[in-house]
Amino acid sequence: MNTKLVAVQEAFKALLAGKNILVRSTESTLLTDFRPVSEFAADIWAKVGFEFTIEIEKIEVAGIHFTKPLTLADVEDGQDVYVIEPMTGMYWYKYNPTIQALNAAIERGFAQADTENARLQLEAFSKLMGRECGEVNVLPVAQDESKQRKTRKKKEDQELKDIPANEPVYTQNDQNSASNDVEKKTSTDKAELKIDELQESVKAAENHFTYEQKLNDLIDRAASAKTVAEANALVKYTTDWTEDQRKPLLDTINKRLVELDAQNKEMPPTPPSLMVQIENAPDLTTLDALEIDVSARHPDIQPKLMGYIRKRCAELEN
Repeated sequence: MNTKLVAVQEAFKALLAGKNILVRSTESTLLTDFRPVSEFAADIWAKVGFEFTIEIEKIEVAGIHFTKPLTLADVEDGQDVYVIEPMTGMYWYKYNPTIQALNAAIERGFAQADTENARLQLEAFSKLMGRECGEVNVLPVAQDESKQRKTRKKKEDQELKDIPANEPVYTQNDQNSASNDVEKKTSTDKAELKIDELQESVKAAENHFTYEQKLNDLIDRAASAKTVAEANALVKYTTDWTEDQRKPLLDTINKRLVELDAQNKEMPPTPPSLMVQIENAPDLTTLDALEIDVSARHPDIQPKLMGYIRKRCAELEN
């Protein structure tokens, strides 16, 4: 993993800002690995022979931990940037702010500063879908060929010096201009195709995460639905999904429907109100028992209930 060293002053300011600082010794053979600054004495800031770095915050996706993706504020011209994409694995760039597709990938969270965390991020995304990403390839993106052009120009200039003045001059560029044009166009087409593929990959990943976020929300709502209608109503939010995308939600809804059905069966029926029992009393003995229940009710309601008792009693006697 690439580690960016910082000066003591910058490390101390970062510590005050709440960042985690790591330290290692450049002299001791026992402290060659970076360790939290809290494990060192307080005078570590005044000592020589130590290197400092700001620990990059990590996140967890699908149980896999990796450093937070790069932001545009993190990168510098010429820095190694590894952009993950599902079909190939990852592209290796030297950061150039003029490459818009690269800037978009960084802004959307698909870039890491090293291959290890790029691989872990790609594995996490695959695991989130219940898949394995398998072998991860690293494809370097073609860099600026200005150095090659300078070398070629120097060679041509030297050849011109060696040619007598009375002989016609034909440079290598003159002889191969047609083929150079073809190569240039082919290289441009390949670069444009690669950027298009990257943009498509970024778009596909964005759509996937939007789907995952919506799916998780619907699953939570389905699992806590209070009624059958509430659970079934969630399907209307998935009209543009495929059957495979909809399946996890449908499984959760079906499970909740079974739970609700079991709850309804376990719930005892609500007994009829005392007034209804009085009105439906089959005989005077039952009515006498209900009159005892009336005496236990609130005094304000007793006269009304006793009125129903007398009415039902008259009906049974006649």
